[in-house]
Amino acid sequence: MNEWRLENILQKFIKGGIFLIPFLVLIVSKSLPFPYITGKNFFFMIVVEAILGAYIALLILDSQKYAPRKNILLLASTIFMFIVFLADIFGINPYRSFWSNYERMEGLALYFHLFIFFIISSSVLNKKDWFIFFHISIFVSFLVSGYASLEELGILKTSNSGRVFSTMGNPIYLAAYLFIHLFLAFFYFFKFNNRRVRFFYFAIFVFEFSVFAMTGVRSVFLGMVGAFMVAFFVKMLLSIKKKEKIFWGVLTVLIILIPFLLIIYRNSDLVRNNSSLNRFSLIDFSENTAKSRIIIWGIALKSFAERPIFGWGQGNFIIPYAANYNSKLYGNELWFDRTHNTILQWLVDAGIIGLAGYSLVIVAVLLALNKIRKKYIWSENQIIVFWAFMAGYFIQSFFVFDTLVSYFLLAAILGFLVCESEAGDNEGRFLLYSKRLIRKQMFVVQYVLIAFVFTAIIILGIVVNGKAVNQGRLLIKSLSAIRSNTEIDLLKTAVTGFKNALTIDSFGSEEIRMQLTSFVLEASAYKNKTFLENESFVLLLNMAIGEMEKETKADNFNLRPLISLIRLYEIRLMLNRNQESFDAVESEFRNAFRFKNYSPFYFYFAEYRINIGDNKAAASSATYIVENFGDSPIILNDAIKIYVMSGYHSDVWKTIYKNADFGQWPSVADFLRFGKIAMKQNNFIEASKYGNNALKLTEDKQFRKEIFLFLHEAEKMSGNENKAKFYMQEMENTNL
Repeated sequence: MNEWRLENILQKFIKGGIFLIPFLVLIVSKSLPFPYITGKNFFFMIVVEAILGAYIALLILDSQKYAPRKNILLLASTIFMFIVFLADIFGINPYRSFWSNYERMEGLALYFHLFIFFIISSSVLNKKDWFIFFHISIFVSFLVSGYASLEELGILKTSNSGRVFSTMGNPIYLAAYLFIHLFLAFFYFFKFNNRRVRFFYFAIFVFEFSVFAMTGVRSVFLGMVGAFMVAFFVKMLLSIKKKEKIFWGVLTVLIILIPFLLIIYRNSDLVRNNSSLNRFSLIDFSENTAKSRIIIWGIALKSFAERPIFGWGQGNFIIPYAANYNSKLYGNELWFDRTHNTILQWLVDAGIIGLAGYSLVIVAVLLALNKIRKKYIWSENQIIVFWAFMAGYFIQSFFVFDTLVSYFLLAAILGFLVCESEAGDNEGRFLLYSKRLIRKQMFVVQYVLIAFVFTAIIILGIVVNGKAVNQGRLLIKSLSAIRSNTEIDLLKTAVTGFKNALTIDSFGSEEIRMQLTSFVLEASAYKNKTFLENESFVLLLNMAIGEMEKETKADNFNLRPLISLIRLYEIRLMLNRNQESFDAVESEFRNAFRFKNYSPFYFYFAEYRINIGDNKAAASSATYIVENFGDSPIILNDAIKIYVMSGYHSDVWKTIYKNADFGQWPSVADFLRFGKIAMKQNNFIEASKYGNNALKLTEDKQFRKEIFLFLHEAEKMSGNENKAKFYMQEMENTNL
């Protein structure tokens, strides 16, 4: 094979791989955990590794032709990657920072692949190739939008409460993905003057914007509004004629007013009867989702202050989140591993140095755009569209975070900017070596080196990705087998399945351990004593304990696996009430109490104390909760339940009155439940008191009959025969 032919094959292989990448968004791998995430990421990494082998081969053949272009974007991206590398290496858990987990797959490994994709695409693709790449992506986005439309029409059923998510698994990811393609449609709309071609791009924009609206994602909607506002405002500034200035000025004002008009007219029939408009009209910083985001931002700032230089490392926000937990979040999700704000995320992950590196990339983009503008490569409108896109993306990034479906497009856009900004520059590549230095007799060695490098990279990629893929498949196979088995075979199937999955060691082990723990906890909660004393269940419990002990050692700053381990120890204590089991639980509880702000943990502790019969300690825990975290009605409500279960009824009433200041009062069902618990505790006075309060709250005859019967039993058990007869009479006199 001659040199030219080999070069041509390698070049086509690289371009073919790059043109395949936009199709990753169509992948939904149900044989892997988190099917909307893992399949896409593994596909991307495998393709990038394959084209990396071919690219290195091209560099060996002709460094002068294929070496990376000298560009401010390459310099800024390299500096940023080096900063992130240092932040992850010196972070709190470098292993997670590098590999991440199945749910996110957003560690340093992904960033390296994105960086490689950026370098290769910016070095190999030309203008025509970029046009093909982005139009392949537009075509795929059309397919994605079509799938979402079928969801909206009910032809494809989903479980996402009416909000479409297509092949993304989340409406936010779909909205962010479509946002970029809406920008691309407008960008190419202004590239051509042909009306038919423009109509094509406009039709794509209208269709995908309608799907974008179906997602109901308010943060990306605000980004879209911001993008149009910037576009119209810049057009107004650049307009020479007065009429044009007025026209663009009016459009700028109107686009600014859209969110406010939706809020003002949120109760109108037009807005209320349209699910998308109705959701967009609920933009309100006092709304629960917005309030929780603001609280998380506060936790992020505290976390940044603790490690301000290089941060905690990627994927580790869950650690300072627990340490700096704000009790006002109680009642939301128990764990947040993202700040839901890109700026704050980089402050937490990589500190002030990391944010500086991220900002450097943005500055480099602006400089590349300015270079393109000065060379008149794009039209004025195309430049404006790009500025508008950057503004909109910046706005939405204050509320959401990116995933691969938007990351690969952003990396591609950076590569495209390198190609466009360096157009016409002949001396624009790094010279790795001179081709003239290689003598003819060295070409054989050159081909051997190419074959070795290409093969080595492919094999390494298969081995590294293959382990995680196989482990994920074994997990799903195990969970599927468990769901399809009867109770008799359930435990044996679980033991075999989880044991097989754990024979492979990859970053997926964390997810296997958490799934194993979840299965054991669920089984212990809903199965009978015979089931729990089964030999296979004991084996499964011990396996879970052993694996979670490994997890806590590997991730010893993280409260989440520690709580899981404690709960497993509790089950073992329930089955084996010996000193060793008791000491293990107590030891880990003491270890976990260093997370003083994580209020949900105190409820775990109180419930544990009730389970072992230490009601006094449970009530003390509830008192600590009320005194230190009692600014939340949800927390007070759960503290009341702890007091009731521990039998400290005077504290129940104190907390009920305290919660009344928040406008909260137990329901009829709550009082009746409290009464039944008090009766089991032989506290008939309190049982009667709860029953009478339930009676005051309802006129429902069915409820009243139930309450009268309860009060009859309470008074009879306490020896008050007259009151017992009275309540029985009242029950009989209550006609349904």
